[in-house]
Amino acid sequence: MRINIHYKITLIFGIIIAFVLLGIYIYLNNSLQEHTYERIKANLLKETSLAKSFFEQYYAKGVQSQELDKIADKIGKDLNLRVTIISLNGTVLGDSELDSRQLVEVENHLYRPEVQQALRFGIGESRRLSATVKKDMLYISSTLGVEEIEGIIRLSIPLSEIDLISNN
Repeated sequence: MRINIHYKITLIFGIIIAFVLLGIYIYLNNSLQEHTYERIKANLLKETSLAKSFFEQYYAKGVQSQELDKIADKIGKDLNLRVTIISLNGTVLGDSELDSRQLVEVENHLYRPEVQQALRFGIGESRRLSATVKKDMLYISSTLGVEEIEGIIRLSIPLSEIDLISNN
């Protein structure tokens, strides 16, 4: 049985259109993911700056180390983000997701990429899989201290919104 030339042409155009549409889909999906990531990053940078200003008001008043976890909890609750307060030697002093008993068991954060960048440049960023929650996370950290560096504040957010875009 021979296939009519009209069917062959229709099939070829159908395949070409399918490939063009697939290319458009891949391009738009990647562009949307990148745009969403950049939007989340810009918002997290603003929130980090806000949290830093808020925290430095308390820090300037000589906040006690046991109060640091409460401040991290307050900032984390208000911004709906994970907030970590880290000393200059990498010890976690406060974390909005952990209670004071769990803080003792947290590993040193000094060599985390975003912490190292913050110590060098004043602000740091890292996107990686969280060992704790097993999710793709964005971390932004900033040094604390008005006249000299006294610590680091780090905010993090899961990038699940980007995963939602990819899965649709």
